[in-house]
Parts: sequence; structure tokens; C-alpha cells
Amino acid sequence: MNPAQVSGDLALEFLALHSSLRADRDGDHPLQRLVDLAVDAVPGCDWAGITAWPAGARPESLWATSHLIGELDHLQYSLRQGPCLSVGRSAGFAAAGDLADGGPWPAFARRAVEGTPVRGVLAVRVSEEPAVVLELCSGTPGGLDAPAFERAALLAAHALVLLVHRTPPPEPAGLHLALTAGRQIGVAVGVLMRAYGVGAQQASALLCSSSTGIRQVLAENTLSPS
Repeated sequence: MNPAQVSGDLALEFLALHSSLRADRDGDHPLQRLVDLAVDAVPGCDWAGITAWPAGARPESLWATSHLIGELDHLQYSLRQGPCLSVGRSAGFAAAGDLADGGPWPAFARRAVEGTPVRGVLAVRVSEEPAVVLELCSGTPGGLDAPAFERAALLAAHALVLLVHRTPPPEPAGLHLALTAGRQIGVAVGVLMRAYGVGAQQASALLCSSSTGIRQVLAENTLSPS
């Protein structure tokens, strides 16, 4: 498959998933649906949330699947270390496969293991200013592996597009939506290229595959009886 086709397929997948997330279901906010979907669609993810961390202020869990996300956010704030802080300061993603090993945030890891069921964390930047982070947590050591990271990078890109377009734009603004989506696809591709040391085509193919899988989970959830 040539690069143009890979890029085109990814763009179509991205916009299709965006439309599915925006579809009104039971009055849920699209970003609440996104974090709920993360638990179903990201391998190893047991809890998920989107956290805002304005400069000089405490973190705020804007959308979350559990109170655990808020507990972890405030633990990071009090200790001045943790995955969300690392993402805000550096390359766009941070992870610890097993917090029992300490990892890059020993004080945070120790307190998280002592006080919560969380054992693995993965944080991906949604936006830099203000700092907004998609935070995924697992109760299983090593539960958030490579496929989880790929889907998390894609969902973080969707989160920013949904934040930018909180209200449906007028029809002529569809081009603006496409341009915003295109920029975020590029960001997600870049995250995977840095993480895996692969080229743009391979990173795009990984994201396209992830999008197809996430849309399938979303469709299955929509069709399932409540």
C-alpha cells in the first residue's frame, strides 16, 4: 500500500470515529464517551480520564470513569511528580508498566501502590497549553502494552479535536474540522514514530488499524442492550 493510500485511509477512519463519538447517545458528553470507550477498547485499561493541569493550579479531572483518576491526579500534585506532570513537561507521553518497580516517579509509585489498585499507568498529552492529558490506568502489572499505547495515542488526538469543537460547527466550518483533525493525526503519527523508531507510513498504518478496532468496539457497545 502506498503512503498516500495509507494517509487517506487513516484520515477517513479518523473522521468516521470522530462522527461516532459525537453522535448523541443518552446525553453523554463526547469526551465522557471517549474515556468510557478507552476502558472497553484499550487493551489492559481498567480506568481512564482526561485531566486538565493549568499552570500554577491544581489538576482537575474533567471526565473520568472512576474517582481513582482524581485520587491519582491529586497525589501527583501533592508530590510534584507523576505521569501527568511528565507529559506536561516533556515529549508527549509517559508510562510505567509496573508501579511496584518504582519507575520514573518513585514517591508517586509507592503511594499509588499502597493506596490504590492501580499498577500500570499511561499518559498521553492532549494539549500543551493549557496542559490536558489522557490518563489510562491498569490494575494489572504490564497490562498497558504496545497495542494499548497505539490506541491511546489515537484517542488523545480525538480528545483535542473534540475539545476544540465542543459545539457542532456550522456546515462551512467542516473544512476547519478536517484541518484540525489532520493536524492531530500528524501529532499522533509523530508520537508513534518517536516511541517505536518507525517511519510515518508504518505509524500511520498502526493508527489506522487502531481506529478500525476502536470503531468496532464502539459499534458493538452501541448495539448491545443496556
